[in-house]
Amino acid sequence: MQLRASLWRHRDFRRFWFGQTVSRIGSAVSFVALPLVAVLALHAGPVRMGVLTAAEQVPPVLIGPFVGPLVDRYRRRRLLLGADLGRAVLMAWIPSAPRPPPLAYWHLVVVAFGVGALSLLFNVAYQAYLPNVVRADRLADGNAKLSASQSVAK
Repeated sequence: MQLRASLWRHRDFRRFWFGQTVSRIGSAVSFVALPLVAVLALHAGPVRMGVLTAAEQVPPVLIGPFVGPLVDRYRRRRLLLGADLGRAVLMAWIPSAPRPPPLAYWHLVVVAFGVGALSLLFNVAYQAYLPNVVRADRLADGNAKLSASQSVAK
């Protein structure tokens, strides 16, 4: 019986795991921050909150069929990094929006739609990227570690 080295000793997996963990924590923060800004800064009511939530959920319906072929065509690592960078830029746009004019509700809807689209791209590329990092016999262990990080981030 051969002992296998822990995935924690696998440099590429550690980098992937760390990036994924930071990304999930950022997603958890934005999940709370966007609606909070809508309610506290813009006094959004129930209908506007519903529209804001829908704006983040619409991209999978509109662009979902195109994301799989896109992920297959381009380098997954670049897609992952680009999607995360794009989400960070969109979220940073809210507190740094030029004053005047003041932050408007439509800003939040645009950000929510963009974050939803980039999250879809990230999630599809993420699922396809792990087999590039670890061997097939280590996928279960890698998925378990990544799922644990996702659970902590929520």
